[in-house]
Amino acid sequence: MEGAGVGKRRIVIVTGEIDLGTGPELQERLLDAALPGDADVVADLAEVTFLDSTGLAALAVSHRRLAADGHKLIVRNPRPMIRRVIEITGLDTVIPIEDTDGGVVVDAAETDRP
Repeated sequence: MEGAGVGKRRIVIVTGEIDLGTGPELQERLLDAALPGDADVVADLAEVTFLDSTGLAALAVSHRRLAADGHKLIVRNPRPMIRRVIEITGLDTVIPIEDTDGGVVVDAAETDRP
């Protein structure tokens, strides 16, 4: 991974669809983004166009594993449809959602498939 954290945050930019084919990769990238000394991992979902139960599970498992290691997972900038899916499932009560444009990109997880 390239880049550095800002204010103890590591940001993973996610694009495309998060589903059965891409959920495991998202989980791996979120977990890999956590470095010693960094408090937060931010999943920027501004460019995510679809999120199914596999994607929700990837976020939930990543949250649990990161929290066990003293890190916090934050979802940033989800589109209204993606935000609604997160809210309907109650995942927003466990993983905070923020809307902002600040931070440094440390990884770009491309999830679009041909």
